[in-house]
Amino acid sequence: MRKYIFILVATCLISCVKERDQFIPNNEDYPTNALKSLIPSKSLQVNLKHNKAYELTTANNSYLEIDNGVFAASLENNSSYDLKVIELTSYVDYILQNVDHESNIGITNTLYSFYISAEQDGNPLDVQEGKSMKIRFTSENMGSNLALGYGQLKDNILKWDYYSSNLNSRVSYIAWETIDENGQMKTEYGYEIIVNSQGWYSLVTKEGVSNAGSSICLNYNPIYTNENTASYLLMNDKNYISKLKMINDNSSSFCLWDLPATDEDPYTIISISKTEDGQYHYFKTDVEMDGSADEINVFPSELNFDELRTELEKL
Repeated sequence: MRKYIFILVATCLISCVKERDQFIPNNEDYPTNALKSLIPSKSLQVNLKHNKAYELTTANNSYLEIDNGVFAASLENNSSYDLKVIELTSYVDYILQNVDHESNIGITNTLYSFYISAEQDGNPLDVQEGKSMKIRFTSENMGSNLALGYGQLKDNILKWDYYSSNLNSRVSYIAWETIDENGQMKTEYGYEIIVNSQGWYSLVTKEGVSNAGSSICLNYNPIYTNENTASYLLMNDKNYISKLKMINDNSSSFCLWDLPATDEDPYTIISISKTEDGQYHYFKTDVEMDGSADEINVFPSELNFDELRTELEKL
C-alpha cells in the first residue's frame, strides 16, 4: 500500500512529442559494448497485459506506475506488450550506454536519467491521449533550477535538449508511504516524473557555470582510433560526464573545449580501448584546469575483463 502526499511542485513542463526517431537508444558498436554482459545494467524488461495497471520496482529501487490501457487503442484488452526501462544513475551506466551529459544548456548536475519504451511484436507503441506513465526515485533534498530534458539523436549521438517544446512531462517533489520488509510504515521523499511519450529523459539542476576557455586534448599512439577508443571527462564535484571528440580522422588526439576552470576538485579523465586482438586498454588520471589549454600524452595499460570492470565500478 502506498499513500501519496504532495509536498511541493518543483517544476512543470508541458508540450508534445512528435518525432519518434529522436528516442532511439544509441547502440553503435563501441569498445564498451562487450562489458554490458559483465556489468549489471539498471534495466527492467517485462511483459505486461494491456488491460491491467501496474506498480513496478526497478533495479535502482525506483517506482514505476503504468496506467491500464496506456498504449494504442488498437490493442485488444487481453493482449500483452513488452516494456523496457533503462536507468542511468552512475558514471558507469552512462559509459555502458554510450551516453554522456552533453546538452544545450552547458554544464549540469544530473540527478537521474532514464529510457522508457514499449513494443508489441517488435513494433513501437504510442501512449494514448490522456494516459501517462509515472516514475519516482528517492532523493533526500529538493534541488533548485530544475530542468527536465529529452535525448535527441543526431549523427548517432544522443544530446540532451532542455529547451525544445517537444516534451510532455511534469516533475514534482513529493513524499509517499511504503511498507518495509518488517511491515512498518515508511515515508520516502523524492521526485515523481510523469511522461506521456517514450524515449530518453534526464532530470538535472542547471549549474549556471560560465566557461573559462579551458580545453584539454589527449594524445594517443596511432593504434588508438575513433572506432576502438572512448574517452571521457568526469566532474568530481557534480554528476557530469562528457565525451572527448577526435579532432579528425587523421588525428590521434581526442579533445574537449570551453570547459570551466576547476575550483577545488580536479576533473578525472578516463580512456577505454579495445584493439583488434580483443585486448582492453585503460587509462585514468586527474587534471586541474586553470583556464588554459592542456595536453596529456596517454599510455593506456592492458587490463582483462575483471580488472576493467573493477576500475569502472569505482567511478
